[in-house]
Formats: sequence, C-alpha cells, structure tokens
Amino acid sequence: FASTRVEDCYFENVTSLFRWQGNQGPGVFNRNVVKHVSGNSYVLRFHDRGGAMPNDLIVANSLFVGTPLIDFGVIHADFIGTNNQSDQNPRIRVVNNTFHDYTGSAVQIGGQDPVGEAIIANNIFSGTGENASKTGISILNESIQVELLNNLFFNNTSDVIGAPDVDQGSVFANPSFLTETVTEPTSPGAATEQGLVPSSPSVAGQ
Repeated sequence: FASTRVEDCYFENVTSLFRWQGNQGPGVFNRNVVKHVSGNSYVLRFHDRGGAMPNDLIVANSLFVGTPLIDFGVIHADFIGTNNQSDQNPRIRVVNNTFHDYTGSAVQIGGQDPVGEAIIANNIFSGTGENASKTGISILNESIQVELLNNLFFNNTSDVIGAPDVDQGSVFANPSFLTETVTEPTSPGAATEQGLVPSSPSVAGQ
C-alpha cells in the first residue's frame, strides 16, 4: 500500500493484515483492534522491494490480542533495502499500543541495512494473568537507530532481546487490566468494547 491510512477497524481470525513494501508510504495504522490472528505470519510488515524501503509507518493507539504462532513479529520491520538515497531514512513508529498474549515477538526489528529508525514508545507488552507471552521487543538489526521510550512490560519470557540505542522510562509492573475481554462490535460503526484498560492511572499514563 502507498499513502495508506487504516483507522477504527476490528479484525478477528485473519492470517495477516497489511504490508508496506518498496517505495511506499507513509502508512498509518491507528485505533484498530486485532484479535486472534491465525496462521504462522506477521500482522503488519514493513520491508523492502527492489532495494527501496517504505518511507514512514506509524502504528498507534491499537490493540493486538492473541497473535502469531512463530517468532516473526506481530509487527515485523525488515530494514534490508540496498538502494537508499542519502535523503531517505525509512522509519517506523510504534506508539501507544497494547500487545497482549502473543506467542512470538510483539515487535521485531530485522534486516541488515544500517539506514533507518525505529521508535517504540508508550506501549504495553504483557502476557495473560496465567501465561507468559514470549518476547516483547526483538532487535535483530542493531545497526539502525532503535529507541525504546516509556514502555511497560509484564509477564514476558523476554522483555527485550538485542541492544537499543536509547532505552528510557521502562516500567516492569502488572498493568492490572480491568478485564482481559475484547468483544466484537455489535453493529457497523459501533465502538469496540476495549476491555484491556489498566486500572491504575499511573500505569495508563505510561
């Protein structure tokens, strides 16, 4: 997709959703709910085509519950373009999301290209009350600029794998969700009942 905006949608029992590739973007994925992704695949993918990378992707204010069965990343950003110009700086921003009950990585940063930036801020990465999720953030490409800011981690097998360039304000605490229930909207245009709301304002403020 090029210059694509996906907002206020509910997705359930899908194999994968969207990918931005090559000379595409900007892309916005905002205020969406993704529940029970099936199959061994990513939910959102950001990667090269013909040596070019998308120029910008923003994933914000969304809820991801029950996601991929392999370590490929709910959000998979693969910085492997080889024809980037000096004025091209592919960037992904993952901000104000809740990732809950994932068996792979919630966010995975991969590839070999040294050009690029990933900002991951103000997110919640959590397992369920009974089961730990696998990896919150997996940084496989340490040559790009990766910043982790004010994220909350709870009940993960690993919170962060790899070395970010900036790691500030991380919180390691139970978000104490009021409920872990997310239900399908009852009619077109109706708001999704967002059950995964932290009960503590101090946690919600992260």
